[in-house]
Amino acid sequence: WWILVGLSQAIVIFGVASIAFSSNILNGKGESNDMWTMSITIFTSLMFVVSNKLMIVSKTMDLIFLLLILLSSYLTYFLYLWVTDSWYTIAEQHFTFEKLFSNPLFYFSVFLSVSICLLVDLLIEFTSTQILKDPRDLLREQVIKNKG
Repeated sequence: WWILVGLSQAIVIFGVASIAFSSNILNGKGESNDMWTMSITIFTSLMFVVSNKLMIVSKTMDLIFLLLILLSSYLTYFLYLWVTDSWYTIAEQHFTFEKLFSNPLFYFSVFLSVSICLLVDLLIEFTSTQILKDPRDLLREQVIKNKG
């Protein structure tokens, strides 16, 4: 089941990025999309989808957990992008993320793919916890009821 969900989310992420950048023009200067543009877009979407999935699957969401997700996933990722993109390497991806992050199409494609995957994950989670309940869900509901 998880493999099917993961494959479908991979198809959504790749498909949205491919369609969004199919015009092959990145900005007003005429710079074109390349491997780095697609890979940064796909990996950014993937990072958000996996972090959202982690927050959905973990049943103990609190402020400390949210701060740890923000620090370990999001801030680390953007710091990594900034540091690696600022160094000159043989791969010639120098400052690609700055060009990409100034393009609204990047934000739209990330938002669309993450939203589709998040809706599917929430639907699966709702179905598994509200309609197809297992003993763990019933026990968790009882514990929450007794605390209140």
